Amino acid sequence: MSLQQVKSAWHMVIVYFIVVCLSTAMPVGATAQQRVELTFLSYFAVHNPELAERVIDDFNTSQDRIRVTLQISPGVSSPGHAEQILVRTAAGVAPDIFDVHPAQFYEFMRRGMFYDLTSVLRQDKAFNLEDFHPSVLESVKLDGRLYALPQRISMYVLFYNADLFAEAGLTPPSPLWNDPNWNWDAFRTAARVPRVDLDGDGIVDRSGAGISSTVNEKFLPFLWQAGGDIFDPDYTALTLDTPEAFQAIEYVRSGYQEGVFRTGGVTQLVGGAVAMAVDIPPTIRLLRENAIFDWDVAALPIGPKGAATTIQPIPHGISAFTRYPAEAIEFFKYFHSAKVGVLEAQHGIHLQPRRSVVTSKAFADNPPPRNVQSFLYALDVARPIPDKNLNFSEIMRMVNRALSPVWRGEEDPRSAVASVKDAVASLLQEGKQ
Repeated sequence: MSLQQVKSAWHMVIVYFIVVCLSTAMPVGATAQQRVELTFLSYFAVHNPELAERVIDDFNTSQDRIRVTLQISPGVSSPGHAEQILVRTAAGVAPDIFDVHPAQFYEFMRRGMFYDLTSVLRQDKAFNLEDFHPSVLESVKLDGRLYALPQRISMYVLFYNADLFAEAGLTPPSPLWNDPNWNWDAFRTAARVPRVDLDGDGIVDRSGAGISSTVNEKFLPFLWQAGGDIFDPDYTALTLDTPEAFQAIEYVRSGYQEGVFRTGGVTQLVGGAVAMAVDIPPTIRLLRENAIFDWDVAALPIGPKGAATTIQPIPHGISAFTRYPAEAIEFFKYFHSAKVGVLEAQHGIHLQPRRSVVTSKAFADNPPPRNVQSFLYALDVARPIPDKNLNFSEIMRMVNRALSPVWRGEEDPRSAVASVKDAVASLLQEGKQ
């Protein structure tokens, strides 16, 4: 969906909003005799549609006042899930509840598409916000207001082949995020041992660790660990030209050149191309179903300025244009309950945002991984991806293209960053609207 298409769709939404505000006939809740019909539009449910239908059916049969119909988008694009929401809203048939991809969440919050849930979530004890880590709640906020709850959260952790570590006599990576012995040097040393040329052709076939060089994804924790960041706090400038940022770039770049790091993730771990991989919790399912070796999860190493990782939600919210907010909240309460969280954990929807679910038998008693605490401890050092700008995706495409030759050792990072800095500044200014 292009920026022009987004602006056009937003224009339709604004027009519809004005019509709604001028109308006095639109209902805002159901009468006692009505059974309220709600629609839940989801792209994420495509990962396990049977489970999603079961959750909806359980809610529908638990009471006779509200009926929820699940509508599953085939994916984030083709046709765009976000575009569906915008067009349907503009046409006056907005879905009552919907999820969005994390990359579109900020835009939807900023444009007023989500119902403000702050008071409801804080005042209704049934939501039990104390069961969510503060960093989880921070990931679904804008200007201190809560607009969603996550069905699942992602952060980058380290998965590793425990058999390879045992065979090499190596101490496994630490599950603790502030273990002083598990630092950049220790990580690199551990990554050198499994590096081998399996077929004798002079090319490294198995590297120590898989680390994607995408700046806004798997490289970002290393950038933070060095004390750098992508932008300044006010989103006015690209800050990948600081000494801290260059230190992180050089750490990963030189690892590629040495053959101890390679791009990739858990797929390479399963295939035997790496002994460790930086990746997100949903890959647990891939490992459980495909790994022919013992494996576990650990913390990312501590960098020069400390521990860090990302946090990103799969946000679910209520439409600001729903005619039945009270009924939508009732369903929302059920959908984000610990009961449903346990059910989803049992069916491989990882990682659930509630502490009580992560530590429950539904997840912890089904190893591997054994070091479940690594996920919980990660939340103490996790930070939201700095995507609070309408042009974030376009900026990151530009930055990642510029740094591509850097990772291959073909260009100096200083010239690569300088080549896009002015353009990024302009896009940041434009994206503040």
